[in-house]
Amino acid sequence: MRKLMIVLAASAALAVPRPAKPAAVDGNLARSVRAETLITAGDIPPARRATMLASASKFYQFWNTGDEDLLGQAISDGFVDHTLPSGRPQRRQDPRLPPRRSSLPSRT
Repeated sequence: MRKLMIVLAASAALAVPRPAKPAAVDGNLARSVRAETLITAGDIPPARRATMLASASKFYQFWNTGDEDLLGQAISDGFVDHTLPSGRPQRRQDPRLPPRRSSLPSRT
């Protein structure tokens, strides 16, 4: 009976869930991720559409990699975030958006 209790205790100790470690993200893979389906308005001139899609791609690459240079390339100095809750100031002076990035798990 004592041996059974020891085995059960050891099994229980090994069965305790442990926090998962984040997977390593290959920067090249994160940069190469592309949308499977892309829907755009047909009346946007092709050059403007390409510019808009390049900017959106850099913005999403920023979120995937944390590379702040990409964010600087994605948004302009005149950027206005229309989705902020009332009372929260615009943060263009600090484009790294720390409240949002800090809420995400580390990918390093």
